[in-house]
Amino acid sequence: MTFNVLLLALAAIASVSAQTISGDGVVCVNGVLTSRGQTYIGTLNTTTGGRTCQAWASQTPHAHTRTPANFPNGNLVSNYCRNPENSRTGPYCFTTDPDIQFEACDVCADLAAQQTTTTTTTSTTTTTTT
Repeated sequence: MTFNVLLLALAAIASVSAQTISGDGVVCVNGVLTSRGQTYIGTLNTTTGGRTCQAWASQTPHAHTRTPANFPNGNLVSNYCRNPENSRTGPYCFTTDPDIQFEACDVCADLAAQQTTTTTTTSTTTTTTT
């Protein structure tokens, strides 16, 4: 009987591994931003669809109000992905594609490609008695 309890206890031990990457003002856990990415200051300038970002100061091909003048604390530099208004969807940019106004940016994938990652392992043990 105790052997079965031991087997059940061993079977209940679970290891959970979380990949944490931090950099460019954000933290990603398992490829997901832990915030809305408003503090992202990296240089990613392509969208999840592979489109090139339009410069924030430019109104071509898409006119918009998210300019460096309107968002002085938004760090709207060059054509880098940003989230100046703290949108729930995270960092994005206006695109240079006339048919696609704006699109999300995967800053976590970009960070993963650039950095060495830290892996944290947490073990949980559950004991079952009969």
